[in-house]
Amino acid sequence: LGLEVADSYPGKLGRPGGTAALIAEATPQLAELAGTSAAQIEALPLVLAGFSGGWRALESSLIHGGLGQRVAGIVVLDALFGGFDTVAEWCLDGRGWLVAVSGSRCADAMATLADRLSTAGIARATEVPARLGPGTVALIDSEHDHWDIPGAGRPVQAILSRWTSRPAERG
Repeated sequence: LGLEVADSYPGKLGRPGGTAALIAEATPQLAELAGTSAAQIEALPLVLAGFSGGWRALESSLIHGGLGQRVAGIVVLDALFGGFDTVAEWCLDGRGWLVAVSGSRCADAMATLADRLSTAGIARATEVPARLGPGTVALIDSEHDHWDIPGAGRPVQAILSRWTSRPAERG
């Protein structure tokens, strides 16, 4: 975890397979906490989330993180300062969903992403839909200050509660 990393350097997550290695390292502990097997944890879909400069680690994870088809969703909280083509290409695939929330600090970047999505023919909502599933894209403007967005009403929890194929629902 990097706190206030000035250059947004993704560290080991920027290396090929770096994100998969981190998840593999955490899997035994997650399995123990969940009271399940490591194999069951390894079979679960993933949701990537990034705040502020976390976009670099998120982009690296999508490009060469070694996650394959496991990424089911992306949550971006005032974090799009680059990686527009990577995110648009991932959305074009249609396997997962994207919710990006931005304040004034990322307004221009969100407009750039919106343009890329429009060019690719990808429809988008301006509010989080009641249900998030494959192909859903929502770009949301926030009135909150940059540093307040992650804690304003617990956005990640609220977003994940709308995911239609959460592991518990898949049986």
